[in-house]
Amino acid sequence: MWKQVAVLVLSVCTLAGAGELAPGATQSVRLSMETEDTYEIKELEGFSVEVLDVLTLRFGNVRIEAKSGQVELEMRLLCDTVDLAKYNTPEKIRKAVTWSSRRFASDSAERSVKLEEKETAGRFGARADFTDASLEGKTVPEGEHRVVRVGMQSLSDNAVVAYFLYYNDSSDVQVQQAMDYMHSLIRARPTTQPARNWQVGREIRPDGASATQREDPH
Repeated sequence: MWKQVAVLVLSVCTLAGAGELAPGATQSVRLSMETEDTYEIKELEGFSVEVLDVLTLRFGNVRIEAKSGQVELEMRLLCDTVDLAKYNTPEKIRKAVTWSSRRFASDSAERSVKLEEKETAGRFGARADFTDASLEGKTVPEGEHRVVRVGMQSLSDNAVVAYFLYYNDSSDVQVQQAMDYMHSLIRARPTTQPARNWQVGREIRPDGASATQREDPH
C-alpha cells in the first residue's frame, strides 16, 4: 500500500533512463554547473541499482532494491541552486518532509508525523517512519513492506535528495546499507560540525497540530 501513496507524493517522469546498472558500471547525474554536483551512481553488492530517469541540471530518479526483496530505496536527486532555493534551510526541509509524510500518517500505526533530524557530514536531513496499520499482526505480502521512511537530505549547497525507504525489519543490515549508500552521495562541508544524534522533533498529527519537541536519548 505504501508505494501507492508514494506515487501520489513523488511523481515519476517518463524520461529515458539507463536502466539497471551492469556490474562495474556507473552513471552520472549532474545537478548543477558545479563539478561537485555531478553524482556517480554505482552498483551496490546485494542490491540491484536502477537509474530510472535523468534531467540534467534538474533531477535524477534512482531506485536500489535488495535482492532479498526486503528493502527498497527510491531516491530523487534534486537541483536546489540559489535561484531555486526551495530546500536550502533546515526549516524548508522539515516542511517538505512533513508535507510528504501527512499522506502516510492517517493509515499508519503511528497516526502522526514524528520527525527525526540529523546532520551528516555537516549537511542537514530529516525523516519520519510509518508502519502500515493494515499489516499489524499479519504476514507481509510479497512485494510489499511493513514500514516506509520518508525523508530529505541535503547533499551540497546546490542539491538535495528526497527519498522513500521501504523495509520490514529495522534490524535488517540492508536497511543501514541502503542509508549508507544514500549518505555516500553527500558532499561534506569544508568545516564540519560534530554530527548530532537523531532527534525526535515536533510530532505533527494529521490535523496539523504540533506537540512539544523532545530529544531521543538513544
